[in-house]
Amino acid sequence: SIVDDVEKGYRLGAYEYHQKPLNRAKFMESVGRLLGKIPKEGGHKVLVVDDDSRIVEAVEKMLTDEGFDTVAAYNGEEALEKVESEKPDMLVLDLKMPKLDGYEVIKRLKARDETEDLPIVVITASELGKSRKKSMILGAQEYFTKPFSKKEFIEGLKRALKNSA
Repeated sequence: SIVDDVEKGYRLGAYEYHQKPLNRAKFMESVGRLLGKIPKEGGHKVLVVDDDSRIVEAVEKMLTDEGFDTVAAYNGEEALEKVESEKPDMLVLDLKMPKLDGYEVIKRLKARDETEDLPIVVITASELGKSRKKSMILGAQEYFTKPFSKKEFIEGLKRALKNSA
């Protein structure tokens, strides 16, 4: 694009930014990185869990734009039920929810043989620090504080999937 607003481009979903005239080597490197982000054929199934339906909708949009299949849950109890019935490849999980918080969901999933290796990516409005450390100790692979960039979020999901394989 001829637009110079890099941040606006990223907010709109761009993965890379190159100024014209293009540097062929850097451009091809970016294309290679982008192609490496394409999920397996048919897409990975991701369970998105948050008590805020607007957050669920926004995260699902990010994921479906990238070729992922999504399933939604709106509290911790529903998340555990959906893990059983839907068998997702990954969980995107808010920490602060009614009925059963995200920490307890992580504990319960990591305690079961069938779900101990399920990759979990935390999304939360909680500040970094204790909540991040506790999430990671319990078994989350990635941690994002809302709001987060689409690029970093998708890269984190790919890392979590890759590391669990």
